[in-house]
Amino acid sequence: MAQILKQSKEYCRRLAHAALDFVCMEEVSEKKINIIQVLEMIRFGMGSRVVEKEFVRKHKYLYDYQFIHKDDRKIEKRILLEEDGIKKREEVTRLKTTMFQYKNVIFGPINLLDEDRQPFYNYKMIGDELIDGKKTLVIEATPIPTFREQILWGKIWVCESDFSILKIEWNQDRMAHSAIIKDMARRYKAEPRITHLTEFGFEKNGIRFPSRYFIEEVYIKKKGKKIVHSETQVIYKDYKFFTVETDVKFKLKK
Repeated sequence: MAQILKQSKEYCRRLAHAALDFVCMEEVSEKKINIIQVLEMIRFGMGSRVVEKEFVRKHKYLYDYQFIHKDDRKIEKRILLEEDGIKKREEVTRLKTTMFQYKNVIFGPINLLDEDRQPFYNYKMIGDELIDGKKTLVIEATPIPTFREQILWGKIWVCESDFSILKIEWNQDRMAHSAIIKDMARRYKAEPRITHLTEFGFEKNGIRFPSRYFIEEVYIKKKGKKIVHSETQVIYKDYKFFTVETDVKFKLKK
């Protein structure tokens, strides 16, 4: 474990000091499902009954996404190209998603494995797994018991060959919308189950870039019934780079 943490720390240092100027397509799809109780008449005059019905709202957005990172600057710019199938050309300062907001997805590994962050966590190896043909070591980072502030934590898939980060699954308890989620759980009288993950499927000069960001908001009732309340998925593709330079020299394995 000590070797994994040392090499992962070095990867985070390369990521933190890289000059990352790129553009890509950002496809966002959002689905929200509301469960509403309605009074339904029974056929042939046999009275009425209360039933639950689903009302689904879906939205899709296509952005031209630009990210600039130099020195202490982290700048995200978006041009909305398409909304629900309608062509557009709008510079936007905020995502149009209604359920969850996100930013600086590329820096997810730094939150859990950077040199300044490692003292806040206990790390444990919990398995290994193949991702896109690469063997990964799965470790779990949990906040140390004496740390009182709220920080993100979860499971991390570390590539065994170069210690880059291929995937992170975040724990639901530290999500920014946790209070809203708990309130929704009370309304449904159910336990929340939030799947929140980031996949880093694109590699350039030893740095991995996001390929998928996903959040599914589910509530489990006592009898095991699963209620999917919302789903947000982001696909990153068609990367184009201006510069990708680091202040650390390293060699890639062929």
